[in-house]
Order: sequence, then structure tokens, then C-alpha cells
Amino acid sequence: MKAIGLIASSNGLGHLRRIINLAIGFQDLGYRTEILAQSIQISRIQSELKSLNRSLNFTPIEIYGIEGPAWFKSGCNLSQPPKKIIDKIDKLDFIVSDNSLWALRYCKKVYLFGHFNWIDYWTLGGFSNFSPTVKKVFEEELNLFEKIRISFQFDIFSLNSNRLSNVNVKKINLMRYDSDFHMPISTNRQPIIWKAVGTTGLNSNRDFKFLEKSKLKIIEKETYKLTFSKYKPTLVIGRPGLGTIRDCLAAGVPFFPIWDKADVELNSNVKHLHMLGLLPFKDAECSTYNFEDAINLAYAGQLDKFWTEIWLKISESTYTICEQMVALINKN
Repeated sequence: MKAIGLIASSNGLGHLRRIINLAIGFQDLGYRTEILAQSIQISRIQSELKSLNRSLNFTPIEIYGIEGPAWFKSGCNLSQPPKKIIDKIDKLDFIVSDNSLWALRYCKKVYLFGHFNWIDYWTLGGFSNFSPTVKKVFEEELNLFEKIRISFQFDIFSLNSNRLSNVNVKKINLMRYDSDFHMPISTNRQPIIWKAVGTTGLNSNRDFKFLEKSKLKIIEKETYKLTFSKYKPTLVIGRPGLGTIRDCLAAGVPFFPIWDKADVELNSNVKHLHMLGLLPFKDAECSTYNFEDAINLAYAGQLDKFWTEIWLKISESTYTICEQMVALINKN
């Protein structure tokens, strides 16, 4: 049985959730999978893992390469992989890495997965305020692009790379998770707003004071908790990370983005929401000015069906996506 390594980026829980579902898809195709992720990510996902009723193997890792803004905020700490991690990677038939490039130092058969990579993220953001040590690693990872065979990128929400040719990039649909079957049905909607700030700890720059004027009850709750929820909220607001957007699409719950517009990935995600026609408000910037519009449209039930219809057009089962990936990898 072939063995696949799946590496989750450390910047938020959504990266690990999609890697876990990818592992399930590969398992259904007959592969043995090993998920490499940070211990804190693994601990946060335990309740969802129980609901999946799957036997999944996890290897705790540290941060070995360039990561995202949560990593930057915490001091850009980097470690060298211990020998046991390098040895484990060496024994795998191939690796699928979410956003991160570091595994390419130790394995030739590494395939990128997601809608962007961290080198492009920092470059597009025009940011270069790294310490000399981190700058050196950044430059090393720039050179790793030459080793990338395929980057599987979500067709919708891709943050296009200037370094990857069309030959290297293979577009795929967003993934439907097994847990989506446990989302609440559309008729069970409650006049409640969920505020989803994400698990990165980067919500300090967002001003939520305008929510005090809302007539609807507001509770802080992340969208992965839609699984096994007894009801659907009228609206979800907050950080427009792709994991949050994906969950709202899968559940047919309208989402209203609130962010500080300083993040190139989040800006790109919101741009794609506009392109899909999922933010039909007066103000194209989705400011607090049209927050009432969002509430009124969502409360009247005028958005739910549209979000569901778009989701069915731009998503596919994880099993089918894994089939497509394996077919291309075997040709490579």
C-alpha cells in the first residue's frame, strides 16, 4: 500500500481541516496517509475527528519554513526538522503540502495544495521586514519553486502565482467534506448572527463596535461548529478566511466579511466573493455602511438558496478531487 504524507500549514485551523478531509479521500482510494501538523492544531480538531469516525495517523511537527501572519506575529520562530521527521518523509511515496514549501528540501515528490503559497503571499504583500535568519530561509524557499512539479490550486479563490507556469498549476474545485452531511437543514434557521474571527488570533485590528446596533443576537462561534449544530444562523460575519467561506457555502449560510484590508489573501478572497455575486450590497467594500443590508437580505431568506446554488457549481466530492490528483501525479 502506498503511503502519502499530508502537511498542514500552521496558520489557522482551516488548513488542517482540509488536509484531514484530503486524507480521507486518499484513504478511500486505498492509500495509507500520515498527517503532519502542529500539536495545537491537532488538539483543536479532536471533537470533529470523533464525528468523522476515521482512523487517521498524525505526526506532530514544528514550523520548519516560511508561514503566515500568525507565525509572523508570534516572532517568526523556525526549527529544523528532527531526523525522525526527515526519515519519515523519506519513506513516503509522495507528499501533498498545504501552502508550505519546506518539505521540498527533503523530498522530490512534493505537490502543493490550496489556493496560494506563503512565498507569494509575502511577496504580493510587499513585505520584507524579516530578520536576517528568516530572510535567508525565505531566499532558500524561493529556490524551491524550481522543484515544484504540480501545484493543485482551487479554481475559485486562487491567489495567482507569478512563479508557477500554467504547466505547474492544475485547477481543482473546492472540496465537499464528509462532515457537510451533518450541517443543519435550511428550514432550521434562527435569528442569530455568528461572529467568526478565526483561530489565528489576528482579530485585534478589526473594529466590531458597530455590531452593538444590531437587533439580532450575536455570538462568537467558528463555522466548523456548523457541523452537528441544531440550527443555522441568519448570517455569519468576520474574518474572510477560505475555511470560513467554504463552511458557509456548504451550509448555505450567507457570510459578511469584516477585516482590516491589510492581508493580500483575505483581500483576494473577498474579491472572489464579489465576482461570484455573493455580496450584493450597496457598498462594494463591504463596510459597516451596508451591514444592515446584509442583515435584511439574509433575514428575509433571499441569500441562502443562492449561496447553496453557487456551492454546487464550484465544489466537488473530496474523493473525486483525490482521484484527479492521483491521476496527474502518476503521470508526473
